[in-house]
Amino acid sequence: MDTSYPATVSDFYLDKYEITVGRFRQFVKAGMGTQADPPAAGAGDHPLIAGTGWNSTWNSSLAATAAALTTAIECSSYQTWTDTPGNSENRPETCMSWFEAFAFCAWDGGRLPTEAEWNYAAAGGSEQRVYPWSTPPVSTTINFTIASYECMGDGVAGCSSADFSLVGTKPAGIGRWGQSDLAGNVFEWTLDWHSDTYPMPCKDSAQLAPGPGRACRGGHFNNQPYALQTNFRYYNPPADHIDYMGARCARSVGTSGRAGTGGVVGAGGSFGAGGVLGTGGATATGGTTVTGSTTGTGNAAITLTPMTLDFGGVVVNSASVTKTFTVTNSGANATGALEVVKADSTPSVGSGSQFSYTTTCSAGLAPGTTCTVGVTFAPLQKGAAMATITVRTVDRTVSSQAGTLLGIGV
Repeated sequence: MDTSYPATVSDFYLDKYEITVGRFRQFVKAGMGTQADPPAAGAGDHPLIAGTGWNSTWNSSLAATAAALTTAIECSSYQTWTDTPGNSENRPETCMSWFEAFAFCAWDGGRLPTEAEWNYAAAGGSEQRVYPWSTPPVSTTINFTIASYECMGDGVAGCSSADFSLVGTKPAGIGRWGQSDLAGNVFEWTLDWHSDTYPMPCKDSAQLAPGPGRACRGGHFNNQPYALQTNFRYYNPPADHIDYMGARCARSVGTSGRAGTGGVVGAGGSFGAGGVLGTGGATATGGTTVTGSTTGTGNAAITLTPMTLDFGGVVVNSASVTKTFTVTNSGANATGALEVVKADSTPSVGSGSQFSYTTTCSAGLAPGTTCTVGVTFAPLQKGAAMATITVRTVDRTVSSQAGTLLGIGV
């Protein structure tokens, strides 16, 4: 974790399960989430953060009719939606836009969680777990019985909609306060716009200034393990229907969900009586985690600046863009010899392998000195691509956290 970004979140509830196809079907049957019947102005707000409720200018971002909505959520061969109930009713609903996720949670008596709230639940609050299930918190154990990733949710090689696991069927992956599938399965929309930095001071706050996309967390069914770690951040355009996007709802203390929807749990600091997530306003150090620097052993520390290299849209097969990480030893001692590790993702569209790098980081760094990692994005196909870069000592005693690489082939 990076203690430069402490966060405080008040008590809240977070649903045990992601929004399922069956629950979303009731929403569609009710005619909700369309221009014909949008949320009321101000619905789905965070009661402690002004200006977070439904904005009527968003109505035009909803489908015109229920029929148009069902067409929109049939976004790929990996969609989980079916026009009639089948064996996917308890799979997470995919292909939801941010606006549809917001509208669903408002209709269901809840709201979208802030990025800080989502991270607090996934990281186990002050435990700052590597994965939601990590026990002890520094454990990096992950396998296909714990979470759905690398298209192995169904235990069979190759990607299909069956790789979106039925919610709650991987109990070994349950988080500290009882939530299932916080990592893998689907990326989950949050309230915030994405920003490389967090709003500070962070007490019941959210990033409301428009950015490149709305923040989503948790990784998805086709990601590599690094994207399932609780510090991994990503974003997508809020109006897009993407086959790995879903959501789960949060609820403020004193509210309750729509009867029969289930899935609301005590997600919190005092699990049990009241089932509330949070610590009554106490600071959770690193309650939102930064994809940035960590301190290793030996009193040396490697930091990456910036935290994310966003290459934007680049023309496929005819253009490239190069950006640079600055690597600094901010500790008191010199590091040993350094190496760079690039981990590629394999999203349904695009490929992390479209990133390449050069580096001046090989010899050790004296305290206060820097080196660079230059990353080039040269897209080979259309669609989103992401990867991470980590700089570490060859003996692996000191390591930065992963710097994120984002790009879109156009």
